[in-house]
Amino acid sequence: MNELPSEKIEEHKQVTTLGMSWNCEKDELSYNTLMEIDGKKEYTKREVLSTASRIYDPLGYLTPFIRGLHWEDLLPDDLKTTWTSWITEWKEIGNVRIPRCLIEIPTKNIIRLELHGFSDASERAYGGAVYIKMIDAEGKGAIKLIVAKSKIAPLKSVTLPQ
Repeated sequence: MNELPSEKIEEHKQVTTLGMSWNCEKDELSYNTLMEIDGKKEYTKREVLSTASRIYDPLGYLTPFIRGLHWEDLLPDDLKTTWTSWITEWKEIGNVRIPRCLIEIPTKNIIRLELHGFSDASERAYGGAVYIKMIDAEGKGAIKLIVAKSKIAPLKSVTLPQ
C-alpha cells in the first residue's frame, strides 16, 4: 500500500470479498450482511440450507447440523423458532468484528505463549478448534480463537484406519 497515492488508500479502507469484509485501517474482519433473507412464515430444509450456503465462513463460526428432514419438509416448530430468530439477528452479525492480529499484547511483555488444539468426533459430526493463549509479565492473559472447523459426518458410515 506504500506505493499507492494517499487518495487511493483513503478510497479502499474497507475491502470486501467472498462475503467477508476487511477494514484495512482497524485490521478487522467482519461478515458481509448485505444478503437479503426472505422473512416468511414457513420454511423447508431446502430453503434454509440454500440461505445458509450463501454465507462464506472460512473460519467455521457458522455450521449446519443434521436433523433427519427431507428436502421439502417444513421445519418443525423448534427449528422454525430458531431459524426465525436467526433471520432477525442476521443483520447484527455485521457488527461482529474479528481482529486479524492474534497477538495484541506487546511481544516483549509476553512471558508464555501456548497453542491449544481441541477436537471431537462422533458418528454424526466432527470438529476442531485452535486457540492461542498469551500471558504477560503481570499475569494478565488473552485467548484468541485462530480457527474452528466442523463437518457433518457422511451419511454412509466411514471406517477409520487403526
